[in-house]
Amino acid sequence: MKSCMVLYLLIYWTLLLFSRIFYVLLMAKLVPENHPALHTMAEEVTPEEFADGTVAKIVKDLRAAIKTYDVDGYAAVAIAAPQIGVSKRIFITQDE
Repeated sequence: MKSCMVLYLLIYWTLLLFSRIFYVLLMAKLVPENHPALHTMAEEVTPEEFADGTVAKIVKDLRAAIKTYDVDGYAAVAIAAPQIGVSKRIFITQDE
């Protein structure tokens, strides 16, 4: 009985650890300041990109990136798509 409990806890913690690792790897992150998307004019968003869900995915990635930003205790209040490597004229703001 005790060995089953230990095995259960080992599996549980392993799955928890890997799920967090995969979440961090798949999440949008801020690009370094020398990224090309930050130094070129961003493209306009087309109606097709609204229709096919591209804009929705970019906004979702922007929300994820702004939630994880924390430098010296300060949170982000706005983020633009080029900051996550997407050269589109999209930005979001956050009010806390």
